[in-house]
Amino acid sequence: MKIRKPVNLLGCALLLLALIAGSGEVAFGEKDSESLGDSFLFRGDLNRNPFFEQARQQYREHGDSTQLEELKIRYLLHALRNSGFTLIRNGIPYDSKKAARHLEKKYLMQKWKIRTAHEFIDSVGSNSWISGEKYRIEFPGGDQAFLGDILMNELNRFESQLYTK
Repeated sequence: MKIRKPVNLLGCALLLLALIAGSGEVAFGEKDSESLGDSFLFRGDLNRNPFFEQARQQYREHGDSTQLEELKIRYLLHALRNSGFTLIRNGIPYDSKKAARHLEKKYLMQKWKIRTAHEFIDSVGSNSWISGEKYRIEFPGGDQAFLGDILMNELNRFESQLYTK
């Protein structure tokens, strides 16, 4: 007996339309990676973020380590969960809590081979394993950017503050 997964017809239709249109990527209201500027998921002071404090302590005591990379990944998931942004995944919008939950599940399936936060972004946080379509974040004004770029921006900010004190 073959078990079939349910098919999301709207998502498939949107993906098909995007592929027929050409590149498979939406171009309206899009921010490129150079114009992201201060597009961060977490807008507060990093020094008051519990993940940042744990990471700083871990770095002071052990330098770069597996545990430090795990804290960076947990921070990225926490920042996404609490961002309030909309994730566009395979043409379907998801709130930030569902988006973070989805990435956590993907991460847990691949955790054995992901060693760094950069690898997490590349293999889990950038695109759909099924369709290959890049994940997008939609900002309150309607502009969109690739989630992988936003996560990398966030990680760079986190690391620059972590390693400079």
